[in-house]
Amino acid sequence: MFKQIFLLLVSIFLSLNATPLVQINSDELKLKNFSLEYYVDKSNNQTLKEITNQEFKQGVSGLSLGNHENSTWLRFKLKNTTAKNKTIYLHSELAYLTNKIEFYELKNKKLLHTKIIDFINSDYDSNFVYATDALFKISLKKNETKTIYIKNYMRTVQVMNYTLYDEYNSKQRLSKKNIYIILSVGMLLALAIYHLILYLSTRYREYLYYTLYLGSSVLWMSQISGLLATEFEFYYTREHEYYLLFLMFVPIFISLFTKKIFNMPQNYKIENTLLNSVILLFSLSFLIGLYDVILSMYLATLFIIYMFLSLFIVALSMFLKNEPLAFTFLIANSFFSSFALLTDLFYMGVLEYSSFVFNAASIGVLIESILLAFILSYRIKLLQKSELEKSQELISQIQTSREKDKLLFQQNKMVSMGEMIENIAHQWRQPLSQINSSVLLIDDYLYQHSLQNATVEKELSDIESLTTYLSTTIDSFRNFFDPNKKHTHFDLKDIIENALLISNSSTPTNDIDVKISINGKYRYYGLEDELQQVLIILLNNAKDVLINRNIPNPTISIYITNDDKYYMIKVCDNAGGIDEELMDKIFEPYFTTKHKTQGTGLGLYISKLIIEENMLGQIEALNKDDGACFNIKFPLNESKN
Repeated sequence: MFKQIFLLLVSIFLSLNATPLVQINSDELKLKNFSLEYYVDKSNNQTLKEITNQEFKQGVSGLSLGNHENSTWLRFKLKNTTAKNKTIYLHSELAYLTNKIEFYELKNKKLLHTKIIDFINSDYDSNFVYATDALFKISLKKNETKTIYIKNYMRTVQVMNYTLYDEYNSKQRLSKKNIYIILSVGMLLALAIYHLILYLSTRYREYLYYTLYLGSSVLWMSQISGLLATEFEFYYTREHEYYLLFLMFVPIFISLFTKKIFNMPQNYKIENTLLNSVILLFSLSFLIGLYDVILSMYLATLFIIYMFLSLFIVALSMFLKNEPLAFTFLIANSFFSSFALLTDLFYMGVLEYSSFVFNAASIGVLIESILLAFILSYRIKLLQKSELEKSQELISQIQTSREKDKLLFQQNKMVSMGEMIENIAHQWRQPLSQINSSVLLIDDYLYQHSLQNATVEKELSDIESLTTYLSTTIDSFRNFFDPNKKHTHFDLKDIIENALLISNSSTPTNDIDVKISINGKYRYYGLEDELQQVLIILLNNAKDVLINRNIPNPTISIYITNDDKYYMIKVCDNAGGIDEELMDKIFEPYFTTKHKTQGTGLGLYISKLIIEENMLGQIEALNKDDGACFNIKFPLNESKN
């Protein structure tokens, strides 16, 4: 009884320490993640004979030992339990990450076959290396058992994934493309090109940093996923090891992008300092890698965890400070950090190999890139809106400056015109005085010689009235340019009648019917001469157009109305109206439809200045059924009597 128990315990102990046995018991073989043993050769130069006597540790075919070791031996047994001879294909599915692989096939401790694939020196048979995989073909007779040794050598991190296939499944494995990686890299590359074009057209650095982040991510993903090995037969020689340094640019450019997109130097100084430390660490790791790639990659695996933590703290801090885009950035960063951490832990030897764990970082980069594109688009819209507002403000300032310049020019022009009118007045005074003196002499001569004639006396009276008007007009113009104009109380009806009298004296009536509609007296306190001048200009213009167009039954109608705030004077005619195309130009200086001998185009312009600047009113021209109306509207400052 005790003997049987002892033998059972010995059997169990031996089975626990025995080399793992993989049994082939069916025609189809597609075996992943099977049990094996591993031994770390710290000297990197132990032979197969020396290894067979070493103590191996239990492991699995998807194995990661981090970047502490360079050379690892694997061992397992294969037994064909079927009734047929079998050909087994052993795949190293991460061969593109490996510097050198040695396969050894033994039976009863006797070496049968050896295959060495040396990527460092490009010494390998292309029939045994395809895309990402290295192959070792094993033949097993029925019930035959063989022991397989594999030496896996890498100068950076010890990661491996070995699988067993029959011939059909081996071909299926080699014929399959990693569609996910191709699509992911294609999407990131398209985003990078698109945002590079945007940068070249706008020069926003946000686009540049995002493009560089995507570009470095594409290069890193293409290398780590095996896409370069599949499409370009890119394997690890010593020169190719420097390609790993592209990993350093991913955290550098994502940090620069984050700093710029949230304007951190101005808005978030503490968070900005934290991201600066991330940039500094990975820049240092890159510089170290130029001399020692192994040390650089070892440091990078530690710095990446620091980067994850820093970006998360930054995103959370901005979210708590109510930054509008911080929540989306926090989600994007959480995806990237969580997924990439899984891959990083695999490379550190903490997690075992699985397809998801191995590609998790690529998934995180893709999700983050899409969310960052949304953040970037929103940020640029805000930036463009801000720049548009600044441009509009600048335009407004320019317009204000131009208005000031225009006002200054107008003031200077008014001063010049005032000086000119003063000179004209001085020149006109003497001739007008002489005309009046001549009128008095003629009148006195006629009286002394008893030659009085009603017609002559009337003409002499008209001449005197005209000279008085001319003198008054000169005074009006002088007052117009005088900043200290004299305001008086006057009746609007009297102003209209005086304007008619002067207009009739200076321009023939041609039987024009003038109708005045005024009920009562309208008192006003203001610039009497200037308002009278405006009315004379409007009356003369109306008479001219009626005569020139030969209108039958020509009529000029004048109205005065008021409400609680304004007086309204209307001067209308039945001359057919103003051409609509000219309506917006009639108040412009020097615009006229008359011949240059008949007008200067300043009448309505001066009228507009008088009404709007000196009387704080409005003047406008409108067409009615049979003619045009000029409406003068100005504030009521004296009650109706």
